[in-house]
Amino acid sequence: MAEVIFEKGEIKNVWIQFEERDAGTVTTSAQTFDVVDGDGNVLQAVGNASVQNNGTSLVQVYGLVDTSEESFEDGTAYKVRFTVTIGSEIYKVHVPMRVGEQRL
Repeated sequence: MAEVIFEKGEIKNVWIQFEERDAGTVTTSAQTFDVVDGDGNVLQAVGNASVQNNGTSLVQVYGLVDTSEESFEDGTAYKVRFTVTIGSEIYKVHVPMRVGEQRL
């Protein structure tokens, strides 16, 4: 999964998606996210993630990350952790993120 880059103070969604490849549908019943640093310290507490296209073959789950909080530091790497329930299965997906300038 590609790293998401934030400038300090930016507020934007980080998202993941689930795709059903056998002509079925994906329906999530619960989804949360949080943001942690490299030591596992929580910088943005667990909150409900949003869902788009639930009950279709391509479902997006996203969480709004707010790097304006004082605990986010420029030049530091973090993880956005999603927990998504689909049927009886629980998926844990981590998206790497960094606060700093985007390199060209």
